Amino acid sequence: LAGESGTRLYPLTEKIPTCLLPVANRPILWYTLQHLEMSGVTAITIATTDRYQGVMQTFLQDYHDTHVNSERAEMRVFDEDQDSADILRNLRGEIKKDFILVSGDLLADFPLQRMAHIHRTNDSTVTALLLDSPPKPPPGVAVP
Repeated sequence: LAGESGTRLYPLTEKIPTCLLPVANRPILWYTLQHLEMSGVTAITIATTDRYQGVMQTFLQDYHDTHVNSERAEMRVFDEDQDSADILRNLRGEIKKDFILVSGDLLADFPLQRMAHIHRTNDSTVTALLLDSPPKPPPGVAVP
């Protein structure tokens, strides 16, 4: 999913989606694609909005030009008012086997192969990876 406008990060996201914001001189999505490819993912569909279609196309072209052996990621454009469930509903005819839904602005290094193994071993319908976050401090309490 690569169409998030990141309203909390405005004005950084005025012209590019959150997933194209740079971290260590590379767009966040670059790290996501690298992680998927190193995990053995062989088909990647990037869902974006028409608002970001141009910058996403440029990013993908640059990415594929510098990663010749990488899997070709396909880009699909959806209406800005569609959420994740709407996008999956529109792609349902193309999803033929297990798939991974990843936010394009995710920076992580969890073992996807292990997660897929657990999913298949348990014959699961859905497997979700969640992060236990620390409780928020009460209002007015500073956190170092």
